[in-house]
Amino acid sequence: MLAKAWLTWRDRDAALLIVEQFESAFLVKHFEKLASDLDAGAGIPRLFLRVASEWPSALRQLRQYDGITYAYVCARRSNAISLIEAKKLLNEYRDDPRLGILAWSLGKFGHWNLLVDLSDEVEDIERKQQKEQYKRMGLSSELVRSLTERGYNGAYMRL
Repeated sequence: MLAKAWLTWRDRDAALLIVEQFESAFLVKHFEKLASDLDAGAGIPRLFLRVASEWPSALRQLRQYDGITYAYVCARRSNAISLIEAKKLLNEYRDDPRLGILAWSLGKFGHWNLLVDLSDEVEDIERKQQKEQYKRMGLSSELVRSLTERGYNGAYMRL
């Protein structure tokens, strides 16, 4: 019944239940539809974790779709990523807000030198990500800075 309801209504919650409960053969058969219904969040890694054992080429597809999720799934499955590929991923996703997940994955692969190099850049990366977040919110970093300074100096602390 769940499969029929999902195929009819394409509900995200139903897709998540299917990924969690159904056999991997069903997931492989309906892979494209499930991936499009899960779109973002924890559902995609779960889908790929389940499907990769039955369908190894899914990892290549995942790499093209999203490198951070690819690294995470490979780390969870203990599929090694070469140092060259790890460097490519790090360069490609350096400004991604999910960089911590990639760093965790690189640590699982033992790419410590890359993480040491990355640690030297953390402050700059965080500052850049914060600036991008302000931009998405429609705020300039100058406005945020002036509000922070005024708040810090007690302008907003009067009761």
